[in-house]
Amino acid sequence: MMAFLEGELMEKEPGRALVRVSGVGWELAIPLSTYQALPRPPAPVRLWTYWEFRDTGQALYGFGSREERELFRLLVDHVQGIGPKSALSILSVTHPERFREAVRQGDRTFLASIRGIGKKMAERIVFELKDRLKGVPELASGGQPRTKTTDAVLALVALGYRQSEATKAVEAVVEADPHLPLEELVRQALRRL
Repeated sequence: MMAFLEGELMEKEPGRALVRVSGVGWELAIPLSTYQALPRPPAPVRLWTYWEFRDTGQALYGFGSREERELFRLLVDHVQGIGPKSALSILSVTHPERFREAVRQGDRTFLASIRGIGKKMAERIVFELKDRLKGVPELASGGQPRTKTTDAVLALVALGYRQSEATKAVEAVVEADPHLPLEELVRQALRRL
């Protein structure tokens, strides 16, 4: 999977960016937040990507931060009734941290105030994403850098353990020895599970 594009920003307009990478021009759909953060072309740029394959074709989406991309993924992949266009609209009118906070607090009024999201969709978003946001480090930490502890918890969750169990095990190991390398931290946490 393509994680990001790094190249020269050739064009930008609300909803769209054109990036040249090794002589190939990539057109990406972008939220307004990314458009506003992009420099004036031509300029070097890195956009985090989400590549969608459909029966009718392909679409490439670009984001100014991993946090935006991860929120986009969660919306598209886990909330029935939210497609890429709706997810871009959501990212265009609210910062991922504000959205995350609204979901965490169950602020359905704020969510329903976003154009295209009614009361029922706001309920669905809170229901589907409240627990999932905790498992995405870029969103759970409000965009803060990942830590060794977070990576260890993610590794255990990927192995099938519940996040709460993984977190307790990792925290217990870190408390005993905070200087362990990541691999050893995961091994010792597995022993506790």
